[in-house]
Amino acid sequence: MADQTKKSETDVSTNEDVEVDDDKEVAKEVAEMMHDPELLAAIQHQIGPVNPTPQMFYKMLPSPFKRRAHALKKHQLEATKIEADFYREVHALECKYASRYETLTSKRSEIVS
Repeated sequence: MADQTKKSETDVSTNEDVEVDDDKEVAKEVAEMMHDPELLAAIQHQIGPVNPTPQMFYKMLPSPFKRRAHALKKHQLEATKIEADFYREVHALECKYASRYETLTSKRSEIVS
């Protein structure tokens, strides 16, 4: 029984050595392949562009997500229009009260000078 346990432990360590050797060989082969420009070009052609654009991700989305994104864009446009109106009115108020502030500013400058 002890011989069987010893033998299985030896088999395990031998298997681990073989796996380590295999890993080293695979790493060496991969390193060699990485220096082959034709192979790299073929791989890049298969996987597509390295820097995907946001439009590429959008095209890959399922239809329900695209509809939601479109609806959100529409709502964002409405919010932007409301914000633009708000700032127009703020500007109009600033222009209205600018003359009042001008008199105060001129009096301050007379006092300081």
